[in-house]
Amino acid sequence: MKAGKGLLLFIPKSIKGQMVIMLSVLACLQILVTAVIFNGIVGQYLEQSHREKTLGLAKIIAKMPIVIDALKEGETNPELQQKMVDMQKAVNAQFIVVARKDGIRLAHPVKERIGKQFVGGDYSPSVEQGKIYTSWAEGTLGYSLRGFAPVRDKTGEILGFVSVGYLETSVLKLVHNAQKEPLAYLFAMLFVGLVGANLIGGYVKKLTLGLEPSEIASMHTEREIILNSVRAAIIAVDIDGHIRFNNNEASRLLGAIETGTNIDEILPQAYVIQRAVDMQEARDEEIFVNGSIMMFNIIPTIINGKTTGAVATFRKKGEIDYLNYELKQALQCSELLRVQSHEYSNKLHTISGLLQLEEYDEAKNIILKESEGYHRLVEFTDKQINCSMVAGVILGKYNRAGELLCGFELDFNGGWLEAPSMPEHILTILGNLIDNGIDAATENKDRKPLISVGLYEDSENFYIQVEDTGKGLPEGLDIFQKGISTKSGSRGIGLYNVTMAKNALGATIETGISERLGGAYLSVKVPKKGAEA
Repeated sequence: MKAGKGLLLFIPKSIKGQMVIMLSVLACLQILVTAVIFNGIVGQYLEQSHREKTLGLAKIIAKMPIVIDALKEGETNPELQQKMVDMQKAVNAQFIVVARKDGIRLAHPVKERIGKQFVGGDYSPSVEQGKIYTSWAEGTLGYSLRGFAPVRDKTGEILGFVSVGYLETSVLKLVHNAQKEPLAYLFAMLFVGLVGANLIGGYVKKLTLGLEPSEIASMHTEREIILNSVRAAIIAVDIDGHIRFNNNEASRLLGAIETGTNIDEILPQAYVIQRAVDMQEARDEEIFVNGSIMMFNIIPTIINGKTTGAVATFRKKGEIDYLNYELKQALQCSELLRVQSHEYSNKLHTISGLLQLEEYDEAKNIILKESEGYHRLVEFTDKQINCSMVAGVILGKYNRAGELLCGFELDFNGGWLEAPSMPEHILTILGNLIDNGIDAATENKDRKPLISVGLYEDSENFYIQVEDTGKGLPEGLDIFQKGISTKSGSRGIGLYNVTMAKNALGATIETGISERLGGAYLSVKVPKKGAEA
């Protein structure tokens, strides 16, 4: 227990300090894991590199005439010894050994060991089976990585073998050298992680207004006690009008209130929220609520100069003359309805105006006007199109048309009650034709942009018809070829994909001028057998 208490002394109480420690520990663990993995990869790479190097050298030396001649004679000579020593230095190997089939050395970096038995016991596969290989073994110079290659005469008979090796200490030294620079980067990463942890901790503390978690918890408990101890009813809402908290008195006066409930279900939302938006306080204002007149005080909540909502405190008004009560009730209701209607309208126009600083207000109005049409569209696609993917494309393109201020008509007399089993090609055709129609309609400034989509079927075929108010299809231009487009830039892919999908389905496309809309007219007939293939 004492040890545990001692450990807790090193844990800071501030949220910034705790976050710095936690993020630092996490960064250290990540760097440790990275270092372990990297070390393993470097070690494997260097070992494999040395294996390949020893094998390559051993094979080259095994074919040298001076080596073959010495093994034929079965005796060493100064020229062979010097040649092997020179090559060993040139390639930075620890040893190059030439030995007979019986393991007697003819060349060795230590002259005293020439003529003696090769140590390690791992040369047999080379002289008995003619294998070229590497192995780890303990030799006279120490534990080493050795590459073996048999030496053959012109007839292919094995005369002996060549072994080229690197001591384990040499390989480890290379590994350690290779690790130094990456380790420096890892420590740099750790430093960056510590700085980042400190910045994040400071940012989090700023979000909590400089309060520590324990202080926040304590304040929350104190707030609950204080709110429930006062006799006035208290309700707090956010800027969107959702109730964040209320005390027991508010529940007693207004009935059960759930956190998150919209304030307009209980109080005039526009009145309360508009006070917050305008940063205006309301003092002792009378509002008719839940069959009683309440005296309201409304104060906006402002954090870092930004309004986040409002707090309303209210209580029942004392006994008033019945007639005055009825009159005030009527007047209050009338006034509140007027204010609510007016302020709600102002709010919509204000929000719309702010959002439409880049001319989005027309889009907003169009969305509002077409709300009924959109719900009708959803209902139609749900009932008349028995393919969720096709219905999804229709709804998605409807939204895109709305964003581009382009009208979107869907022939509600049609529908696909039979669903294709593999609709991906149909999605390609439908999606690209609608996209091109929307683009053409919005680019033509002579007509109000509008696109019309029709989906029909009979016993043998599905039909897709798309019309728009664009300038129509250009004469003499095959827009269904790859790279061909009336638009600038790297275009001409969409309709080419339509052609590919059409061919895959065995469909046909008819093009022309829309008599009703004046733009392009495209009709696709898809055999049901092809669509279900």
